[in-house]
Amino acid sequence: EVSRIINNMERDLWNQLEDTVQKFFPKLAGAGWTQSDVEQKAKEIRAKNSYSAGVSMAYLLQDFVDLAQQKSQRVDPTFLQLKECFWLGEDKIGQDLFCPRDGKLGCALVDLLPPQDRKRQ
Repeated sequence: EVSRIINNMERDLWNQLEDTVQKFFPKLAGAGWTQSDVEQKAKEIRAKNSYSAGVSMAYLLQDFVDLAQQKSQRVDPTFLQLKECFWLGEDKIGQDLFCPRDGKLGCALVDLLPPQDRKRQ
């Protein structure tokens, strides 16, 4: 029963559904889990999801092109030019969000994407 609940929680966290921890706490509390236990498990799942996520080809061919051109102000920027405007400039991608991998401020591009633009690796 607990493994089924955890699998459902993993699915909801992958799909970035709101209030996932609050939704699953009552279900896991019946098995002796504390709120802290559920929050820790969710943190571990989010980190695992981040490590296993990749950017979809559809995103790369559509939205990423627009983002790259907008941020770089170039029609055909190189990855070195994107490095500067994406991660080293004033308005870094993900700078205001916490990373699910290390919990620090600043996350990877893949962590910003909605579920339809991320794929499991």
